[in-house]
Amino acid sequence: MDGRTLIWQLVVCLLIVIPPLAASINWIGLHRHWDSGIWNWTSLNTSRYTSNVKSTCWSAARQKLLTKEQVKICLQQPALMLSVWEAGQSGSQACRQAFADRRWNCSSVDFLPRKTPDLSRGTREQAWVYALASAALTRVVARGCSAGMLKQCACGTFPRHPPDGQFKWGGCGDDIKYAKQFAKSFTDAPLKRTNRKADITFLLASDYSSSPNGHLDSSTTVQQWKQPHIISAINIHNNRVGRKVAEQSLHTQCKCHGVSGSCQIKTCWRSLPPISEIANRMKTLYGLAVEVTPRRPNDMRRRSAVASGRLAVLTAIQHHHPQAPPVMMASTAVRDGGFSEHDLIYITKSPDFCRPDKKSGSLGTSGRTCNATLENSSGSCASLCCGRGYFKVFRQQVERCNCKYIWCCTQVRCQTCRRQVEVHICK
Repeated sequence: MDGRTLIWQLVVCLLIVIPPLAASINWIGLHRHWDSGIWNWTSLNTSRYTSNVKSTCWSAARQKLLTKEQVKICLQQPALMLSVWEAGQSGSQACRQAFADRRWNCSSVDFLPRKTPDLSRGTREQAWVYALASAALTRVVARGCSAGMLKQCACGTFPRHPPDGQFKWGGCGDDIKYAKQFAKSFTDAPLKRTNRKADITFLLASDYSSSPNGHLDSSTTVQQWKQPHIISAINIHNNRVGRKVAEQSLHTQCKCHGVSGSCQIKTCWRSLPPISEIANRMKTLYGLAVEVTPRRPNDMRRRSAVASGRLAVLTAIQHHHPQAPPVMMASTAVRDGGFSEHDLIYITKSPDFCRPDKKSGSLGTSGRTCNATLENSSGSCASLCCGRGYFKVFRQQVERCNCKYIWCCTQVRCQTCRRQVEVHICK
């Protein structure tokens, strides 16, 4: 046995020891540790292609950025790994933008592959990150298919309903079907290994009216089950939600044909929007996420208990998220079973993220920039600073000003101006 073979065997053993549950989402951090050119192997010749792919995939595994199942996909479909890299980058950016004005601002994804508690204990925030990552991967792969960058897929199929007469289906739409299949295999494979033998269904966490205070402490119930099985089942559900949201975000995009753009003929296809739009759609799901608890399939509960449990959970959601649409709350309240395949679910309550707490993964809000002109809304100093108050700081801001269009040279010339800006920072 040569030295190289021994090294690969040690790597495989190491991956078996590393819990796949803890590393299944680490691929989001690929863009922070690897340049995009590393994953683009199209320019390599055949002799260097195989060795380079194997070396890169296993190197990412040694850094705990890929699980054993994901390394297998990396080796079998290396052309898709650039899409995985791009999905991690775009998903991380969209997450930070969507929650830039919240106490929890998605900064946890910057620490991957080191997992913070808010992304490993089955929290509402973990549900959001898993769903968004799954949606981002679905989007990037679908767009890659329609752009002709991936040989494994092509244009998406046309909708079954015929055009309304003002246009015809044509062009090259995003292949959402193939994208969903790949995203499912890549994100769910490590979780399914953990959850293969687990048979778990879910109730609302407050469904157990037999508890002394009428509300279930999820931390005590979880002890009756193996924690990895529970969280992996929840992650698989939230991954599916992300793919569904991506598919539901498909919109019709058209191009006109005719003399001088008269649009006598209009060709349309189905396309996915930017990931920021998908993230905004999912932000509502974050506010309406449902707390659940595991139960045995044959453990039947009274409908009245389920109904009272729903109301308790919805009351908590409405308390923490006053901007949530009342109509959506009402529809959730009357839904049988408490949550559907379109809802994000979680098992661990989140802290208020006001102060640093390593146990819960909270970084606190001290030093964050807030808006003093807003009142009790996201981004306001009242909400973001948690009642601690804020400092006023004056900073110089450099910007372009007094711009003029120069007709002779078809260019715009601007001056550089400096002005003082008042910034509010949480104490």
